[in-house]
Amino acid sequence: MTRLAQRVAESRGFLYFGSFLFVGVFVVVNLFIAVVLNNLESVKIEQAAETERRQPQHAVIATLEEIRQRLDEVERHLRKEVQS
Repeated sequence: MTRLAQRVAESRGFLYFGSFLFVGVFVVVNLFIAVVLNNLESVKIEQAAETERRQPQHAVIATLEEIRQRLDEVERHLRKEVQS
């Protein structure tokens, strides 16, 4: 009877260890996949931002903003001259 009990204990130990190993590997693989997908998403966002910066319309918008600032300065200067 002791051999039977020993075999039952060994089979239970194997089932426990096997299931523990399976769950552990499953968790580690999922974490690895999550890290890879997260990095891919951040690279995708960076590339989209870089592409947007390189578009010619961005340069035009920047130039228009600079012109608007200069016009505001000229307008302020003219108002000061008119007031004085």
